[in-house]
Amino acid sequence: QQGNFLTIDAQFDDKIAQVLKQTFLVVDGNEPVKGEGGCTASTAFYPGFGTKVYLANVGDSTTLIVRYNKSTGKSTIVHQNRKDKPHLDDERQRIEKAGGQVYIPTSLLISDESKETSRVYIPSANGMQLALAMSRSIGDFDGKVVGLISEPIVSIW
Repeated sequence: QQGNFLTIDAQFDDKIAQVLKQTFLVVDGNEPVKGEGGCTASTAFYPGFGTKVYLANVGDSTTLIVRYNKSTGKSTIVHQNRKDKPHLDDERQRIEKAGGQVYIPTSLLISDESKETSRVYIPSANGMQLALAMSRSIGDFDGKVVGLISEPIVSIW
């Protein structure tokens, strides 16, 4: 019996993740400015029962889940999302496969604590090259041709 519950639970998780991903894609497709920039987006969804929270993020926004201890008055970060940066292996591979170019500063190759950030080079209509510090976003339609996507990373916590 418990095996069936785990299967149903995993199916529910998958369905929520699919709905969150589809929602971000619909928002991106209906973004009214088309080509005039873009934005990051983070969403937390709690279905109203159970203990799971579903996080969806696109871009380099930081989403935190924080636990507050009433007796000590202290807060602790218990989960932080991944920021979608162009130098991450899976992101860089997708961008380069689409013909895009990723700039990774030397300091970032040495340490993840670098204050510098990687960038995706995006050709613009006026011949200038833009450099975006994230590999996923809502909008930024000029970047779609070099592998920029609006599908979020969904984590379940």
